[in-house]
Amino acid sequence: MPCSKNANFLPNKTVRAAGPPSFSNSPHSRLQGIPIYMNSTDPSKRTQILSSFKQRMRAGKWAAGSRLPTRTQLVKTFKLSPMTLQLVIDDLIREGFVESRGREGTFASAAPPFTRNYAFVINGLSEERHTWLHFWRALEAEAAKLFEDTRQPVFFYGIDKPLSADLTRLARDIESHQLAGVFFSSVPGFLANAPLLLQKHTPLVAVGSKAASSSQLSLIKLGTDRFFDDALSEIAAAGRRRVGLITPWEDPRQHLPEFFEKARQRGLETHPRWCQYAPHSVGGRRWAANAAQSIVSGSDQPDALIIYDDNLIESTMAGLQAAGCSVPAQCLVVAHTNFPWPVASPYPLIRIGVDVQKIVRAAVAEIDRRQHGAAPQETRIPLQTVSEIA
Repeated sequence: MPCSKNANFLPNKTVRAAGPPSFSNSPHSRLQGIPIYMNSTDPSKRTQILSSFKQRMRAGKWAAGSRLPTRTQLVKTFKLSPMTLQLVIDDLIREGFVESRGREGTFASAAPPFTRNYAFVINGLSEERHTWLHFWRALEAEAAKLFEDTRQPVFFYGIDKPLSADLTRLARDIESHQLAGVFFSSVPGFLANAPLLLQKHTPLVAVGSKAASSSQLSLIKLGTDRFFDDALSEIAAAGRRRVGLITPWEDPRQHLPEFFEKARQRGLETHPRWCQYAPHSVGGRRWAANAAQSIVSGSDQPDALIIYDDNLIESTMAGLQAAGCSVPAQCLVVAHTNFPWPVASPYPLIRIGVDVQKIVRAAVAEIDRRQHGAAPQETRIPLQTVSEIA
C-alpha cells in the first residue's frame, strides 16, 4: 500500500518512553507486562511548556496561521528562560507546529500535525498480510486513497500483540498531539480503562457495537445484524426453498436457532447438516471447501447456500466446483462482501455487505466533528445488496 508502517511522527528528543508505567486492568497488559501509558513522566520545564503550547494551538487559542506572542511576552507569561523558550520553539518548528519568519515573528503552522495526520489501526501485523482478513485489506486500501490534500493516513498494526512497538508509537503520537484522531478496525477491548482511551484531546473512533469500558470512543456500527434477514429474503424471493450455511462461528449452536427461525419465517427449510463451520484463519479457510462439498453431496441437498464471511468465499466456491455443483442453477449462493472489494468468484453471486469506503469516510467525518469539542456518537453503516446474476 502507498503508506507503510514506517510513517512516524515522533519527536526525536522531547517525548520519551514513560516510566514507571501504569498498567491497564486488562488480561493482555497484566499477563504480558505491557505498559499502557499516556502521561509522560519527563519532569523538565521544556517538556511541560512544549505540551502547553501544543494544547493552546489545538484548543484554538493560537489559531492556525496566527502570530504567536513575542518572545518577551512568552518568557514573562510562562516564567521561562530565553534558552528554554528557544529550545521549545525549535522543537515546535521541527515537529511542524510553528514556523519562524525572522523579524516578522513566530507563527502557528497553517496545517499542524493534529489537523493532517489521521491514524488507522489495523488489527493484523504488517509483515503478515497474507493472514489478513479481507476487511482489514479493504480498510487499509480505502484509507490510503482517501486523502488528496494536505491530510494523510498514518498506519499502526497489531497493537493487541505482546510487546507491540506500534502500540507504544500510537500512545506517544497521541500524547504529543501528532494526530487528528484515531480509527480502530475493531473496539480495542484489551485497552479498557487505559489512559490511552480516556484522554479527550484526540478523538477515537472504532468499528463495533459496544465501546470499551469508560472510553471516549465513537462507534461505527455495521448493519451486519440484518445480514440473515436480507440474505434469506433474497433466497425466498428467488424461489429457493432449502438453504445451507457456511459460517466462521466457533460455536454455531449459539446462533443456529436464530438462523433456523428466520428461515422458517420465510417458508425456507434448513437442516443442521447443511450448516457447517469453517474458521476464517488462513489454514482454516481450506475447511470451507470440504464443508461445501459435504453440504451439496447426495440427493438431500439445499438449493441455496449462505457464506457468512467473505474470507470463506474462495474456498467455498472451489468446493462447490469440485463437487460439480452448478451455481446458481443448482445452488444459489449469497455471500457476505466488503464493498467495493469483492472476493473473486468463478460463479455469479448475490453479495450483501457494507461499503468500506463509507466506513472510512464516516470515521474521518466523526474525527473532524469531535475536533471541535463534540461528544462521541454512533454512526450506522447499512447493508447493501448487489446481484451478479443476470
